[in-house]
This record gives sequence, C-alpha cells and structure tokens, in this order.
Amino acid sequence: MRPEDWDALVSMAALDRGDVICLGFDGSRYNDATALIACRLDDGLLTPLGVWEAPRGLREWEVPAGEVDAAVAHAFNTYRVARAYCDPPLWQTEIDSWARDFGDVVVRYPTNRSRFMGALERFRTDVASGVVPHDGSETLTRHVLNAQVREVRGGYWLEKATASDKIDAAIAGVLAYEARSDVLASGWRPRSRVPVSF
Repeated sequence: MRPEDWDALVSMAALDRGDVICLGFDGSRYNDATALIACRLDDGLLTPLGVWEAPRGLREWEVPAGEVDAAVAHAFNTYRVARAYCDPPLWQTEIDSWARDFGDVVVRYPTNRSRFMGALERFRTDVASGVVPHDGSETLTRHVLNAQVREVRGGYWLEKATASDKIDAAIAGVLAYEARSDVLASGWRPRSRVPVSF
C-alpha cells in the first residue's frame, strides 16, 4: 500500500449510533495484536472499534479477552450490524458465543484460505481507486502500511515486514470491507432487531 494512496482517503466523517455497519475481526492471544474494525454500509467508512496490541518490550502479554468481548457487544448494541466476518483461530469459542448472542450475521471467515486472497485483491484495488474512506486512525494506518503483499499462486497474501510489525487491524479492515461488499451484493435490506442487554 502506498502511503499517499491511503492518506488521501482520510475522511472527517464518523460513525453515528444506529448506523448500519459490517465488522471485521482478526485476533491473536499472546504477544501480538487483536482488532475489531467497522465498515459503514452506505459509504464504506472504516473505523477501529478496538485494537489491542502487545506493549513493546513486554515479554509476556495476553489479549484481554473480556475487553474484546465487551467491544463486540458494544458494537452490536450501538450499531445495526449487517454482517461480521471473524477470523477464527484461537477465538473459536468466543465467535460461537457471539453467533449465539447476535445471530447468523456472525460468520467464521478463515484468512488462511484462497477466499481471503480475493478479498485482499478487492481491498487493494478499491484503495487505489480512491473508494475506501477511513477515519485516519493512527493504529489502523500503521497496520495497513506495515502489511506487505506477496504474490502467490492464484492471488495475494499479507505478511509482516518484520516480526514486531502489527498487521491485525489491516486484516480486520479487509474482512469488514469484504463483509460490506458481500452484503451489498446480496441486496441486503435492514431488518428490525431486538436489543441485547447485558
């Protein structure tokens, strides 16, 4: 991703309560990062709803799973979530719980499959075309610019330039954007939802 292409897409817009959004979730458990990113359905605005990163220099660190769970619940109770694509490794139990609590809009979306290559290609193409607005978050920007695209047979793959780089928010952003694209392609219309209380 060229920094100038990404920086040109900063938007002053912000999410509002009740907006229809899609979610992307990519998580680790230890010594890395976990991210929950929203993508607004009507304009594609990407906004981090939570990014948890291992502090630099700390040898042992675990993602605060309770905070992640609370952020997901807050997203569903604040916005109208049309779909949530969640990368399952190490979070299978939580993702199953979210599906029970919030319905079939919560979908397992493994990023180690060829399907993700298509999502990544769409994201790269649309950023280059100038149609992926984002809120200018420093963390999301850093993760996007850390992500290195490597061509593989049949498509692309994302990897880190160095072991200390974080790219989880970039992956979650791609998942949120792909969820939005799939929802729009399906002709989705809003449905009423019953608020979940905790």
